[in-house]
Amino acid sequence: MRLTLVLLGLLSCLTLTPEAHSTQATVDVSPAPILFATWAHPGEFNAIFSVAQELSNTAPPYPIWFATTEERRAEVERAGMWFVSLGNESSSIDLNDQARLKDMYNGGPGTISALIDVLALIFEPRFYLNLHGGLVKAVEERRPRLMVVDSAMWIAYDVANNNNLPVAIIMPIFPDIWYSATNPTILVASGTGSSPRHFHFFDLLQAFKRKYVAPLFVIKSVLFDGLGKDKLALTGEFDIGSKILGRARAIISTCVWGIEYPFMHGPNLHLVGAIISPRGNDKDKTSDTIIEWINSADQRVILISLGSAARIPPVQLANLASALVETVTEQKVRVLWKLPRDQHDELLALIPSELIASSTVRVVSWIPDILLALAHPLVTVNINHGGANSFNEAVYYGTPQLILPYWSDCYDVAERAVDAGVGLAVRDGRHFEREEVKQFIRRLLLEKSFGLRAAFWGDKMRRAGGARRGAQILREVLEDLELEDVYGVEDAEVTTVKVIEDPEYVAGLWAVWKVVTLMVRSVAYGLRKVIQRLVDSRKIKTN
Repeated sequence: MRLTLVLLGLLSCLTLTPEAHSTQATVDVSPAPILFATWAHPGEFNAIFSVAQELSNTAPPYPIWFATTEERRAEVERAGMWFVSLGNESSSIDLNDQARLKDMYNGGPGTISALIDVLALIFEPRFYLNLHGGLVKAVEERRPRLMVVDSAMWIAYDVANNNNLPVAIIMPIFPDIWYSATNPTILVASGTGSSPRHFHFFDLLQAFKRKYVAPLFVIKSVLFDGLGKDKLALTGEFDIGSKILGRARAIISTCVWGIEYPFMHGPNLHLVGAIISPRGNDKDKTSDTIIEWINSADQRVILISLGSAARIPPVQLANLASALVETVTEQKVRVLWKLPRDQHDELLALIPSELIASSTVRVVSWIPDILLALAHPLVTVNINHGGANSFNEAVYYGTPQLILPYWSDCYDVAERAVDAGVGLAVRDGRHFEREEVKQFIRRLLLEKSFGLRAAFWGDKMRRAGGARRGAQILREVLEDLELEDVYGVEDAEVTTVKVIEDPEYVAGLWAVWKVVTLMVRSVAYGLRKVIQRLVDSRKIKTN
């Protein structure tokens, strides 16, 4: 009987297997055109360009068009990609618009005015209209299978959305900034300048303001101040995040869990660690002068790089310079300071001439390849402005850092640096004092824990995959698109986790928090009264 059943089973397998195989189509992922789009500013360009380079080197090779402004043409063409010109506007951040940059700097952590300034910068008409037209033309002429866009280039997302093209997003910032609209307030740390690991009552109020009040001011600016009027005219909507998160086939972010805080998200979010440009690992292509200077003495080096857009005010520049001069003398270290040329005279007037003459302090306007400097074993502290790229690069190379947050999300980056143990940060980048900075630098130089934590998280960053993992994810997206074509499946894209907060729950949470706070204060008040009575009674007995 058992033998009969076995024979019947084998017979059924033989008859069913061909039929089952006949329903499966052979999927051949043929090279498909891909259109990358980004701003030319390093903060947005570097990560997405590195992923595009990595993808262009995979087999089968994909025809890649790279859309950005003219200043990046030579770099794109050297990498073997087709260049799509988006005009001559150099950046989403106008470095000559010092008034706006100053307003963003003065906004501090999580202010509504700073948010409006950032949105106004993104939807600047001369950027939006010119770049929108160039992208529309590129899409109409080439009909890409997939668009890969930088998270700050809303123009590219709008073009993809209007043409019903699949889109993937490269996000060189911490993603919880984008997910605040789809998460409970208690999980939202972005924009508060605080951390969910030590979230206080006033931080909760700040998060409420950021999530519920700020959108009202954005709407007011759209209706009455013309914010994003060109976007509205071309797309008919002013979405600032939620639809993008749900429709994207992949969101590739340059961080790792553990440094990024936990929050609710969909399966399309991928954390791949710092995306380091391949040219940063090629020592033959960098200027030798900086490395030669670092190697010229067996002394530790403090590297200062405050971003290409940062212009710190005279008072803060003087405080930082004074703290560094004292540190150089006490700790026997050297300083390599990258500073815009228009601030050189101001800085040199604050530093003793003998330190410049002895090359103990070196001031430069540009470092051709800052990654090679960060990777150098003598560079033991990095002082930066809290930009996500600057932070991730320092972590990647295991360099402890001091963050002087410059604006907006830089304060959120600073909190992550402190929580991860990879560095220290001043509380307010607009008002730090000389002694505060000096003590922080001293701790970073002397306490081994910062170096160990930075090395640990650097290893985690490298193992996350970076540009190679990002390219692999894009290949998987293309394979999924090919499968959808083969089987005729539509609307298969993933969607983000959406949380609709219950108003009663939110109100109840606030009430519980308030009651607990009052109870603690009442107990403290009662204890003070008891202690005071004991002290008074002892005094009476003594008399």
